Amino acid sequence: MDPRGNGEVRRGGTGGSPGEEDPQRVAARVIRDLRLLARRAAVEAGLSPGERLPEAPIRLSLSLPLDPVETTVGVEATSLVQDVARAVQGTVREFLAFRPGRVHCLQCGTSDCPHGAPGSDTMVLSGYGPSGKPRFLEFAHLLLDRGDPRAGSLFGDRPRVVVLRLDAQDLHRDLLSPPPPDVPVRILGQVCAGPLDRDDLLEGEGRDRFVLSLQVVETRSSEGRTRLRLNVLGADVEVLSSWGKATGRDSEERVRRLVRGMQGRLDDLGRRAARERRRGGAMDVEGAVSALLERVRAEMEQAWGGDAARTRHARRRHLDGDRPTALALADAREASEDRLRWDQDRETVVVLGPRGRTHVFTVDGRHVTSIVRSPGEDRRKETRQRWRLLTAAEMARFRQAVSPERREGSG
Repeated sequence: MDPRGNGEVRRGGTGGSPGEEDPQRVAARVIRDLRLLARRAAVEAGLSPGERLPEAPIRLSLSLPLDPVETTVGVEATSLVQDVARAVQGTVREFLAFRPGRVHCLQCGTSDCPHGAPGSDTMVLSGYGPSGKPRFLEFAHLLLDRGDPRAGSLFGDRPRVVVLRLDAQDLHRDLLSPPPPDVPVRILGQVCAGPLDRDDLLEGEGRDRFVLSLQVVETRSSEGRTRLRLNVLGADVEVLSSWGKATGRDSEERVRRLVRGMQGRLDDLGRRAARERRRGGAMDVEGAVSALLERVRAEMEQAWGGDAARTRHARRRHLDGDRPTALALADAREASEDRLRWDQDRETVVVLGPRGRTHVFTVDGRHVTSIVRSPGEDRRKETRQRWRLLTAAEMARFRQAVSPERREGSG
């Protein structure tokens, strides 16, 4: 049978005996069968069914008797299945060990376990616990734990971007024993920067804020080949690529270019280390990575220095300097029913005012914040089913809460 399920494999040539079959067709059928065998072995090794296979090829060493005895075919088949499984297990192990956007867990030996992801986008890797399980902390809490005086600048209406560098020693100090030399992924350090805001942010009350972490990891293959790789946490490619469109300043664009260029820097560093090994020397890779991350930290601080250190939301949120409560109330009272929305994530009322003004209230009429929304932002929120129209009960309660009579009575 054709391994693709297309019926009998058609013979080559003129349809003669199997011995006359086109060698090219025989080889193609063998390769397809081996790929099916490898796929099954990959699933058994931990890859999810239907998930794309690792790009790295596996290498097999085959021994085929030229005059085979039919009774030995079963033994040879068992040996081949075992060889494929061993080769695939090593490749899948390396593949699962490093997953972009996740942290390698030394306890489980993979990045695919529940320990490999932070609980929120404002949490960062603070290091490993004694057993090798990654520890994540809110960025502000990490700064407080380290006694960093900049922790206070993360709070308030105008938080400043703080950039922190952690070396391999900082991240591994609590381990009961150092990582084994053949560990497939080793974190050599990271730079964390935050708080930052996503481009589609409505109000800066915490859920849409994130901390950008740039980790340098060393991956090691089963054959001992190593590579330095960049792992980005807290933001995806779409967020980073949109930073160049920020409000007139080039700080986000400078950071975006910096992130894009980091892998090239790491590749250069890896080539230098390989040359040293070929010459019989040894390069202090951790020290070189630490120096590189220090330059990255300095460049990021320079990009966000001065006024640019405010988050994007902090630069946008005030329409006239102070929070425009009076203007927000006026827009809320005048808004028609189709200009009021319920934010299902934050459980707040959104008022779509004129000229792009957007105000956020609690259902009891307390003003939370105001910004100028970007074009099409209301449609994006509705498409993602984050916003919906108010129910009749919610509408009545909100109208009552922002009415002049209620406000005067509460004053």
